[in-house]
Parts: sequence; structure tokens; C-alpha cells
Amino acid sequence: MAGALDGFTVVDLTTGAAGAMATMFLSDHGARVIRVVGTDVAALRADGYVIWDRGKECVRIELGQVDASQVERNASTDAFVQLVESADILVEDLGPSNDGQRSVDYGWLRQRNSRLVACSITAYGMRGPWKDEPAIDELVLARVGVLASMPGFRPAPVHVVHPLPTVGAAILAALGVSAALYSREESGQGRKVETSLMAGALLYHPKAIGENFDPYVFQTHPAGSAPFYSGYECADRRPPDPDDALVFCGFR
Repeated sequence: MAGALDGFTVVDLTTGAAGAMATMFLSDHGARVIRVVGTDVAALRADGYVIWDRGKECVRIELGQVDASQVERNASTDAFVQLVESADILVEDLGPSNDGQRSVDYGWLRQRNSRLVACSITAYGMRGPWKDEPAIDELVLARVGVLASMPGFRPAPVHVVHPLPTVGAAILAALGVSAALYSREESGQGRKVETSLMAGALLYHPKAIGENFDPYVFQTHPAGSAPFYSGYECADRRPPDPDDALVFCGFR
């Protein structure tokens, strides 16, 4: 059976886990994903990347040598332009102040390929006082207040072991790209998609408020709190049972 994204080509310029996961999702649905790596960078990555890089191709281009103005033509610029012109999607996770931003400026990309969907994944967005802060899950969770509101075996902040910002940003990036491709079917034009680890963290941090409702708290493990596994009273008004919650979460 053909995948939903069969025939689409993705240029993957990312180096972090969120970008690797996002492009993995696109690849799993049939897209051809081409990872761009430097000449001195190992193509095969360890740890979780063994899974996240599955089904992807690699091409070696030195992005630092890409001249967006094309005043001075070189092999790296020519190879990158060729990729951009033939791609449907480009995903990158360069920091807002990274020198490589000149190679992924959407105005320039759009001139080369008006149908290109360009997705940017940053730590806290392209603007604002935190834009150049490091893309570290634990710091993002602390900054946006997730750790301060977790139930635990001691007063907050409580560490969350799940990489919520990374996984959330990957999901949002894949959703944004898919929505942009759908829009392109009518408009014929690509667009810029932006998301961040901060947005990914907030994706998993909803708040529920009710009257006359006693909060129910349990701690799954001293190493870190479970961010969304608490059990709550529902319409049958049966008091939540900790054992039920553990079975539901697969911890028994």
C-alpha cells in the first residue's frame, strides 16, 4: 500500500533529536528523506538516532560553504541549490543566531522553489529574549513551569524523565508540514512552518480545573514524575484506585 507521502522529497538539515524524529515520521509515511551531513561528520549516529534515522539517505554538503547570494559559486552551493529546487520539504533546527541561517532564509529558498515547505525547529522560537538559549529538554521544562507543577515524593520542582519537549516538537513539526502540504494543493505555494521545544513541552501540559474535586496525586518513581498519568474521578464518581492507574499506564 502506498504511503500518504509517497513521491515527496524531504531535505533534512537537522542535527537534534526533535528534527530526527519529525523527519522519521515523514519517512514512515512514504517520503524520501535526504539527510545533509558535513564531510567530516559520521553518517551513522548512535543511541536513539539508530531508530530515528531509519530509511533515510545521506548526502555530504558543507553548509558553511553555501553562499546564498551565489556571488561566488562553489560545489557546496551548487549541490545545495539542486537539492532545494527538487525538494518538497526542508527541515532544519539551526539556532536563530547561527551563521547557517543565511542558507535557510525563506526568502532565498522561495526564490529557488516557490512550492517548498520549510520547517524550522528551535528551542524557544526565532524571536524573544530566550531565542539563543540551549535546546536542552530539562532546561525547557524548567523554564516553562512544567517541573514546578509536577506531583512528586517531595515539593516541586520534580524531574520529568520523559523528553517531552523533543517528542512534542517532533509531532508539531510533522503536523505543521502535513498541513502546509495540504494547503499547497490549493494555493500551489509553499510556506514557512515554525515550532519549538517550548511548544513541544506545552503540548503535554494541559490544565484541568473542576469544582469540589480533591486532587489525586501519586508518584511513579523517585527518578522522575509521570507528567500526565494521574487518575481522576469520572462520571461514575468511583474514587480513583492507584492500582487501576498503574495498570492503565502499563507499570504493573
